Amino acid sequence: MAEQTVFVEGRALAFVSFATDRRSCRSSLRGMRIEHHNGQTICAATDRKIMLYARSRDVNEAFEPFYIDTHQGERLIHICRDRDIDHVAFELTGELMIVWVALSADNIEIERGFIRLIRLSDIPEWDWRSVLPSGPFMPSTLVEEANPRVMARVCRAVDRYIRDGSASVSFISVEFSRPALVMISGTEDAGGAVTTGQAEWLRPSLLPAFTRLDSSQVDAREVAA
Repeated sequence: MAEQTVFVEGRALAFVSFATDRRSCRSSLRGMRIEHHNGQTICAATDRKIMLYARSRDVNEAFEPFYIDTHQGERLIHICRDRDIDHVAFELTGELMIVWVALSADNIEIERGFIRLIRLSDIPEWDWRSVLPSGPFMPSTLVEEANPRVMARVCRAVDRYIRDGSASVSFISVEFSRPALVMISGTEDAGGAVTTGQAEWLRPSLLPAFTRLDSSQVDAREVAA
């Protein structure tokens, strides 16, 4: 019997799951942290390339933070990404193997299963907030150079979080040698950071000649008109 049930938005789990490495042998990289903070529930994870967090609208009583094993919980991650799961209930019992229940917006059970928790002692002490600025910030003049696969994963995460396709995502340089921030238009409930290469924009740049309009030629758009 559950000692406590913790509810988390399905889209929050889906979003943050893109920052986990479900095939890693390291618990810290395949684990997703779920914590209670000021009356709200927050998910966070990192695979050392991407860190993503999401605040859930579900209200829970205070609970100790726990980590779900996203490798063992592949089915849960799959349905949160691909189906209309409003929220997920985790039935905490004090054991490492717990029950999850996927629910609709009307609290109708859609599916249930088991997921393994990762012992806190198996996770290095980590605060996901440490990579984020703690005060006001302004974008810098740094150019972020990121792996396209990393960018693609972040964009897929945003697409699963804002399902109607109305959101845009920004990668913002704040400070040299710091990860670039991931910010989503229209919400403060989800975001993150990505590890990038950085270069300072010191002088004007010019695109190659073949991309520039030849003023001696008729504009193709005028011809088409």
